[in-house]
Amino acid sequence: MIRNIFFTLVFFAGVFVSFAQQPEPISRITREFRDYNYYLTQTNLWKKVTATTPRDENAWLNYYEANRAAGIVNEGKRPENTDNLLAEMKKHLPESAVWNYLMYRNGGNDLSLFPYLEKAYRLRPDMPQILEEMVTYYEFSNKPEKRKEFNRKWFETGAMPEELLAFNHNVLVSLEPNALIFTNGDNDTYPAWMLQDVMNVRPDVIVLNRSLALSKPYISGLFLRHKIADFTFTPTSDGYAAYQDKLVAHILANAQRPLHFALTVAPESIKNHKENLYVVGLASKYSNKRFDNLAVLAKNVEEQFLLDHLNINFSYVSPYSSITPMRSTYLTPLLMLHQYYTDKKQTPKAAELKKLIQKIAVQTQREEEVKKILGE
Repeated sequence: MIRNIFFTLVFFAGVFVSFAQQPEPISRITREFRDYNYYLTQTNLWKKVTATTPRDENAWLNYYEANRAAGIVNEGKRPENTDNLLAEMKKHLPESAVWNYLMYRNGGNDLSLFPYLEKAYRLRPDMPQILEEMVTYYEFSNKPEKRKEFNRKWFETGAMPEELLAFNHNVLVSLEPNALIFTNGDNDTYPAWMLQDVMNVRPDVIVLNRSLALSKPYISGLFLRHKIADFTFTPTSDGYAAYQDKLVAHILANAQRPLHFALTVAPESIKNHKENLYVVGLASKYSNKRFDNLAVLAKNVEEQFLLDHLNINFSYVSPYSSITPMRSTYLTPLLMLHQYYTDKKQTPKAAELKKLIQKIAVQTQREEEVKKILGE
């Protein structure tokens, strides 16, 4: 019986060519992913809008976001110099919420720039992007009560997609009590924190974002708060992989907590641990000893998971949304569970689960791969 497999999923957005010649609202690239030509076009269009209506905060925000996204897609080469963009904005809107927000955001978690974010919040206390940065700031500063306060305010705006909350609910309920889980990015971290802070879903779990884990002050503060010995190793020329391996070893030796990795963490980044990782839901558990992870997986999916959003979606999802590729993550545990039901001769359960697997495969354009795994 297969107990430790990974269905390799590429978190893709596809290459989409856009011919739109109208400025469009720009979502953060973590929520919606387009190609470089789209972002370049939108950067130029929003730049023209700011030239004709220089006191339009929304135009400047979209100009910044399009330019930033173009740089991410194009290996850091942005169409416009960000400092110049913000300097030009300052001429027209130096006291605005958006300018202050962007001055903070552009600093890359430089906590000394927090006065800009504070001012932005005073001016626009219900702006979701500002509230998200407040959550980040207080998590980075190891102030859990303040993080909770701003997560509640952010939740009340309704800006967090319900499917991301459902997905992260299923991640959290996959875990053992008092677990520590490594997460990969925005969409498997912020919703998890929000669930913990607002809905009291698995507040016993430490959600450790892999990017934040690179910060020594953050790790030291987080470990101190949870009574884990300080971690002294620093990144070297070997890069993040060596650092993460050392951090994992430290957690296993000192944390006295079950260790998990979200399935959204790319397999190649944890390849040194794959022999000790067992899928138990939307997360894999680290274990030096074999155990019946498929029975745990079945229990979690049957008794804990929220799956209605995969069968019926009542809200519009953009074809460029990051939500769609995240659904691919379900294929790993569900395919394993289908095999488990088949081996156990639980034919009705296997047949019903197969329908859901096929639906997700169609939604995420993984039909051919899934057919091969199912032997079709």
